[in-house]
Amino acid sequence: MIIGKVGDTMTFDDTDYKSKINAIRKYYKNDKKFLEVYFDNYNSFHIYIRIDYVKSDKCYKLRWFDLDYLKSSKINKYVGSEYLEDAFIDCLVQLGNNLSLPKENIPVGKDNNVYFHLNSKCKDGNSFKLEFYKYVPEIVCLDDFFEILFMALPKKVEPILEEVLGRNVSHIGYERKFRFDLFKDDLVQLFDDLIINRGENYFEEKKVIFLEKIDDRYFAVVNGNELYLVVIKYDEISHDLQVYCSCPCDFFCKHVYAVIKAIREKKFTSFYKVMLKKKYEDMFDRLMDFDYSLSIGIVDDVMGVVNDNGQIEWVPVLDENGKSRWVVVEDDEKNKLVTLITDLMK
Repeated sequence: MIIGKVGDTMTFDDTDYKSKINAIRKYYKNDKKFLEVYFDNYNSFHIYIRIDYVKSDKCYKLRWFDLDYLKSSKINKYVGSEYLEDAFIDCLVQLGNNLSLPKENIPVGKDNNVYFHLNSKCKDGNSFKLEFYKYVPEIVCLDDFFEILFMALPKKVEPILEEVLGRNVSHIGYERKFRFDLFKDDLVQLFDDLIINRGENYFEEKKVIFLEKIDDRYFAVVNGNELYLVVIKYDEISHDLQVYCSCPCDFFCKHVYAVIKAIREKKFTSFYKVMLKKKYEDMFDRLMDFDYSLSIGIVDDVMGVVNDNGQIEWVPVLDENGKSRWVVVEDDEKNKLVTLITDLMK
């Protein structure tokens, strides 16, 4: 909303980012737009970036704005800018040639969205437009494009690059975070028809053999061609979702689908909890040690545990003296794990 006008100068409502962007576009209408990127309420920032070919100077120019500080249509008062060498633009053009829109829908949210418009030839045509939530989607060369672009921007916006590329997400092998209601949103947004059919079969055949929620994460084991670990990290307030599967697929697989279906149907089966035996200095140290592992049980003389790398690792149950290397912290109702360990020690 434009809240005032003095002569030819307009003033804006602080949160009217749409009018601010339109004013910038109008101001540079005589330049040829090459690139436009807008970080919309991205971690509370509103950053608008564009590259134009400036006809009067016969060169490309990078311009950026912190829209929260843009108060009026005196655009030059608020702009940060830098002339770009032809080699820099050539590099972006080359990366742009490899960009292709994904077949599946890209989730967006109420905030933390990124709007990307490259006015240059790409695989699908003469321009490339994309809107996505928070993290750069898995599109060939798009992450490289952002890396090159940010090389020309000031250091103070570098944290945005780290965030948009998912570098500051502490996890092992999670897919990048996106917004998705784990319980209500349509699964066709994430999975194609073939995967849905296979995932439904996995669910119906009860191949999700363990499923348990611990803090903000769902841990599951799916019995596919082999045993695969699935971890789903979910924020129930923001609906931010991350998924991990130890299978070799680089897309949302049938194992993840089956686990989401099991979560929605509340088909939970707890893991065994075990701790590696340690020597403690006193009883207090022992009581304060809660570093347990998730276990899926025993086969022959080895136990399956979830390791720190997100894999199911098979480890010896007994030590060289025939004694158990493990303390069972949580068993099933029939004390199956304790019974199997006891039998192995006989």
